Amino acid sequence: MQRLLPRVLETNDIETRFQAVYDVRPWVPVLRGYEAYARFPAAPEVPTGLWFRTAEHMGLGRELSLAAGRTALTTLRRIPRTAVLFVNTFPEAMADLVEAIEPDSPGRVVFDVPAYSFNGCDVTGQVDSVRHAGMGVSFDGEPLDDETFAHVVECKDHLDFVKIDAIDGTDSVEDIARLADWCHRNGVFLVAKRVESTNHLERLRQAGVDWVQGHALSHDVPI
Repeated sequence: MQRLLPRVLETNDIETRFQAVYDVRPWVPVLRGYEAYARFPAAPEVPTGLWFRTAEHMGLGRELSLAAGRTALTTLRRIPRTAVLFVNTFPEAMADLVEAIEPDSPGRVVFDVPAYSFNGCDVTGQVDSVRHAGMGVSFDGEPLDDETFAHVVECKDHLDFVKIDAIDGTDSVEDIARLADWCHRNGVFLVAKRVESTNHLERLRQAGVDWVQGHALSHDVPI
């Protein structure tokens, strides 16, 4: 990995795949957007998250985030204009990625920022400048727990979306319903990821989740 990363950055050997995000509040789910995932042909068997963790360890996190984000943004014109594009990034890369967005498209981009970046809300200055420029910001969290919920509450004035890994069996419907109620009262959309079955989808719908993504509705695909 450490040997491959500099070469990947030099050649921009990055592919983008997409997973659809659906609004499940209507009875028939409605397409609302896509999350862009970076894939690395140099070692496709290596999980994407490990590439980014290795890049951070090497001091290349910002560079890899910029490269993957810019690659994802080039696809914006290929998705429906009514759909938003969720782009995973680190806070320190957001300002440069904003410059890669065409003037007529800022409202179609949401930056997925890792939950741990919000510890203490130290990134709110970077987040707010992006939101003032017209982009959305998502708190991209792990499975729901008390610590995640506390971070969401602390940073509520700086968020448009909250994403949780709603892995079936890890979170109670009551906990997700509590978060959904809080999000709705504070003008934040709740998105559940890794939704793998129709039964799981229905439980999340009943809990008040707004949008979902996962194999219950779609797989990762190129566009």
